[in-house]
Amino acid sequence: MQVAEYLRGHVVSVEQAASLEEVAHIFELYQQPLVPLIDDGARCVGAISARRLAAALAREVPGLELLDKTVRSVADDKTVMCAPEDQVVDVMRNMQAEDVPAAVVVRDGLVVGLLGWPEVVAALAESCRGVAPSAAMP
Repeated sequence: MQVAEYLRGHVVSVEQAASLEEVAHIFELYQQPLVPLIDDGARCVGAISARRLAAALAREVPGLELLDKTVRSVADDKTVMCAPEDQVVDVMRNMQAEDVPAAVVVRDGLVVGLLGWPEVVAALAESCRGVAPSAAMP
């Protein structure tokens, strides 16, 4: 089960200098589990999750214009990246170990998609088709 078979292909990325307000709109409009951050050359340099954005907003100090801050200033410390040819189960393990909602799928550093938990579950369910329930249980 390769990532390429299950990835979410339509992904909106933002430059590191984008405002948190812009990122909040992306989460609202596109329902992505995270938003990849790109540099001037469109290469992925990290990501921000909705959970991280919410935590930053919760820490907001009255009088500060947090939504005007750049996304890079509060981006996630850990970003799981993978290639389209990677195995879903390997990426799933990395996502679980890093406690992230999705992995950014990159080819030559450029974002080509996301693999979130819904896509992982779909891949696992498909791999279990035709397998007796008792055989599928460890």
